Amino acid sequence: MPVTDNIDELADFILGQVEYVEKDVPAQFSKLVSEIQLELNSAFNDGTLKEQSGNLRRSIKVILSGYELSISMLAYGYFQSFGVNGTKKGGAMGLPPEVASSFGVSEGYRYQFKSKVISEESGLPYPVRKKIAEFGIKPKNFYPSDIEDKIIEILEK
Repeated sequence: MPVTDNIDELADFILGQVEYVEKDVPAQFSKLVSEIQLELNSAFNDGTLKEQSGNLRRSIKVILSGYELSISMLAYGYFQSFGVNGTKKGGAMGLPPEVASSFGVSEGYRYQFKSKVISEESGLPYPVRKKIAEFGIKPKNFYPSDIEDKIIEILEK
């Protein structure tokens, strides 16, 4: 079969792919943004996270700009999700690549209290007591860890 015999089929296939990328992918990404926002907020609804001020909950934003998805929240939200090793005891989870790069550290980095005295710059909304600094903060693990897989799944369709 000469190449010219299937040009129309090839053109239809390419146009179908372009249409999917232009119409369906943005719709799927928008849906994913909503799902991630709900997943992050569910940590407050199911009791995983408790806070008095509501500042952390209000700060959680999932934003889609073109094909770029970003998640932001107050810094202590990441400390709550991934935990912080204390000066005497560990337990923090390693950061996934997208979070680590936002903080300028490498993948797998674990937050660590380096001193029993915590400065205002820690980003925590309350004074850190000596006991918390010594034993750390247990991870609440509410940050979704499968975002990259979900994006790949959308793009592979």
